[in-house]
Amino acid sequence: MKVSALVLALAAISAGQAEAHSWLDCLDWDKTTNSCKGYSRNFHVQPSVPFAADVGLDQRPQADVPAGLVAGPRQRPNANVEDGYSADFPMATLKAGQTITMRWPAKNHATVGEQRGVQLYIASGPGVGDDFSNVVSKADWVAKHPGLDQTFSNCSPNQSGVDAAECTGDFVLPSDLAPGIYSVMWFWEFNAGEYYNSAADVRIVAGDGSIDNGGGTGGDTGGDTGGDTGGDTGGDTGGDTGGDTGGGDLDSGSGTEGQAGTTAESDGSPIGAIAAVAAVGMGVVAFVAYRRGKRQGAVQQSSPYNNGENQVSHML
Repeated sequence: MKVSALVLALAAISAGQAEAHSWLDCLDWDKTTNSCKGYSRNFHVQPSVPFAADVGLDQRPQADVPAGLVAGPRQRPNANVEDGYSADFPMATLKAGQTITMRWPAKNHATVGEQRGVQLYIASGPGVGDDFSNVVSKADWVAKHPGLDQTFSNCSPNQSGVDAAECTGDFVLPSDLAPGIYSVMWFWEFNAGEYYNSAADVRIVAGDGSIDNGGGTGGDTGGDTGGDTGGDTGGDTGGDTGGDTGGGDLDSGSGTEGQAGTTAESDGSPIGAIAAVAAVGMGVVAFVAYRRGKRQGAVQQSSPYNNGENQVSHML
């Protein structure tokens, strides 16, 4: 009796595994390194490792699109989106217009007969959760986004009866996605009326790879850093104090910022030399006063000296 019960239990488990069909294994598969850069939601809770391991990720909605765009029990949204991912199984970070490779196991169905395709559906906007109210029907979605519909059977090996055959598809994201975090849904109709889906979250970043917070890294670098380098640093370099021994010619240059410089020439006599030095001193004082006013309230640049005044004093 005990043996019979054990046999029945094993049979039930085997039947459940035999009926397990496909799911999204990786949202952003890197063909070059054969590694995954972004997973489905809550994948880290019980990872399907090794590839194609049956852990209950084959979520089965009971309706076609759009009603079937509902996350299954294993992939419900998290109050904090980041909780659906981990360091080992991260959320995908992508760009609008990017082509991504998604991966799923064949589960013995590399050749499925009639192809009904695999689609990627994207929520109505960033930060709205699993709101797919923008999807009217499968046909309408595919007509608008043909790059988000691929065959199920691009598998290796491409033959039936191979549980862990690796299947992939290249999907092209819309180019008008605003930066932010979106819910997405992998959706596959196996037999007519038999549906499978997988939910995930993706972080869409600006075209330069940064998250758009209004200003952007590029603006800071091009504006502040470029301005400081071209203005302040250039002015310091140009405003040097030089001496010409042969002709007794001392020059306090104007610099790129246009500081007032003073040039005094000596006629060779001691009095003339003293007058020239005095004129240069007055020019230096004027230069220091200008630089002090220019720098007051500004952030000091990294320098061997504390400020423009000390720099000139050191040079003198």
